[in-house]
Amino acid sequence: MTKLVVAYDEQGRIVAAAGPGPRGADRPVDRPGITVGELDVPDEFADADIETFVHRLRVDVTGRRLLLRD
Repeated sequence: MTKLVVAYDEQGRIVAAAGPGPRGADRPVDRPGITVGELDVPDEFADADIETFVHRLRVDVTGRRLLLRD
């Protein structure tokens, strides 16, 4: 399963994203009101690049998983 590191707000809106891996300059970080997690990418987006699909996803804050936006 493909993973994605996402920074999201309390409503599950993604504000930043990066591929998995070691912490680096382009990896999002926690800050007030923003949570960062490494989450599984839905199968239908597994082969797409981040820019192609991240605007179509949101985070289920309770379940800590990526979902298609409504």
